[in-house]
Amino acid sequence: MNRVLLIIIVLLGIFTSRANAYQVFVKDSDQQYLTLENGKEYTAGKTVSFKILQNVPEKTGYTIGILAVKKTTQETIEVTKKTNYSFVMPEDDVDVSIIYTPTIYTIKTDEYVKCNIETATIENNHIPFTVTNRENEGYELTAVKIGTTKLECQQYSGYFSMADFLKNVTLKSTYALIKYDITTDDNITCKKKSATAQETVSFTIKNKTGCTIKCVKINDTPISFENNQASFAMSDYKCKVHITAEYEEAKYTITTDNRTTSNLTEASLNDLIKIYASDLTSSGYELDKILVNGKSITFYKYFCNFLMSDYKSDVEITTQYKPISYKIITGKYVNCEQNSATANDIVNFTVDNLSEDEIFLEKVLVNGKQVVIKDFAGSVKMSDYISDITIEAVYSKYHSIKTDNNITEISHTTAQKDEQIQFKINPANNGYEPFVYVNSRRLFSPDSINYTFSMFDNDVDIYVDYQEIVVEEPEPQEDNQDESEPEVIKKNRQKAINKIKVYPSLAKEGEIITISLENVDSEYFANSKIIIFDILGKSIKTIDNPQEISKIIMPKGLYKGVFISGDKKIRFDFAILK
Repeated sequence: MNRVLLIIIVLLGIFTSRANAYQVFVKDSDQQYLTLENGKEYTAGKTVSFKILQNVPEKTGYTIGILAVKKTTQETIEVTKKTNYSFVMPEDDVDVSIIYTPTIYTIKTDEYVKCNIETATIENNHIPFTVTNRENEGYELTAVKIGTTKLECQQYSGYFSMADFLKNVTLKSTYALIKYDITTDDNITCKKKSATAQETVSFTIKNKTGCTIKCVKINDTPISFENNQASFAMSDYKCKVHITAEYEEAKYTITTDNRTTSNLTEASLNDLIKIYASDLTSSGYELDKILVNGKSITFYKYFCNFLMSDYKSDVEITTQYKPISYKIITGKYVNCEQNSATANDIVNFTVDNLSEDEIFLEKVLVNGKQVVIKDFAGSVKMSDYISDITIEAVYSKYHSIKTDNNITEISHTTAQKDEQIQFKINPANNGYEPFVYVNSRRLFSPDSINYTFSMFDNDVDIYVDYQEIVVEEPEPQEDNQDESEPEVIKKNRQKAINKIKVYPSLAKEGEIITISLENVDSEYFANSKIIIFDILGKSIKTIDNPQEISKIIMPKGLYKGVFISGDKKIRFDFAILK
């Protein structure tokens, strides 16, 4: 019984096993290329392994693979490949065939190319890409390449087909520096006709007669320039450039030195420039040259003119002066080694000493004016004259001096004109006053004994006349006058009045005249006064309450004075000479 049961179980297992076995069917056309390693039947869950023979035909752009499909549902089964191809047997028969799938290739780019597709197959025949526009950097696109193959590209974009390459690709761009055209107008000289953004372009601006360069422009934009030269970096433009120059009427500067003036300080080419040089003859110089930019030009007296068109540039006016040579003319008895001199010179001369012939040198005149000399020698600073000079010596004879018996001492018996003469006279007796005369000209002295005068230009006589002092009677007194004044006071007053001294009595114009009341008590000065009259008797000055010493300055003339003290008067006179 047990044996029968065991046999039944075994038979059932065999039956069940056969019932769970599934078959792998290889496509007829592919059977010659595929080899199953473990037969055609497999239970579900078993690994089906097979390999593809090397003689399978290849297909460009495609990869050989295995397609496993459930026979009933046509559901694709995942096939893996390690050493061989394999899949897990499902609970269904499986149809197996060789398939060709498109090969997947990678797409890479450089930094300037952009492609949104990173992988592609032979079936991708319109793959787009873009390229960076670097014209703002001064570069233009020359090509986009895969390997050595140049891709078609317009407006920085293009397409390519993977079928043309069938490999992993890298899109690379190449650029070149753009050469920008350079054009100019007729006023510009530029050697370069084109330049890249990495270059600097230099050029020259031409001069135009009578004009100055107003501005230089590149594509209507002004640029700086200096001395007719300019340059620019093409990187500032990165485009075609056109260089132009504009002009304006030239304005030239006229500068002068401090001894010249000009009618204009700025002038155009056709302007007439008038130059006036300073007249320095009063300083001893005459104009020698007028120079324009260092070159002498013709002038008349102190004037010249010229056209700016003769120079066509800024001009500097300078002058040169030279000392004037003045004549030196000498009179008789004057000795001078020079016959000419300039304002900077000092002229030395001598005059003859004729004293042995009793002729004295009275004065030396230069151009009619007296100059000071010493020991018959002198000098003349030409800067004091600025002209021709004439030096003359004036001589005089010595004049005699005669005196009467009243002259006790005298400094000279002969003298030359203006020499100072001093002498003394006998004092006057009490009640008398000396009148001293030189050739009828009265002299005055503070003490009425010592006298001084300047020698006349002729012989002189000195004599003295003593005259009694006359005291004038008092004028009628007012009713309230005190007539009871003691006699002794009256006598003292009279004595005081007689002590009036005026010196110098013969003075020069501008000299101070001193009126002295000596030995007079102060009580006699109260209510007194001095009145000065001119030669016509007109009162011209009054000194009220004079002091012991009174000083006055009077103009040229002859004067009389009256000192009034109480009921007494005394007259005096003096003269002011030129």
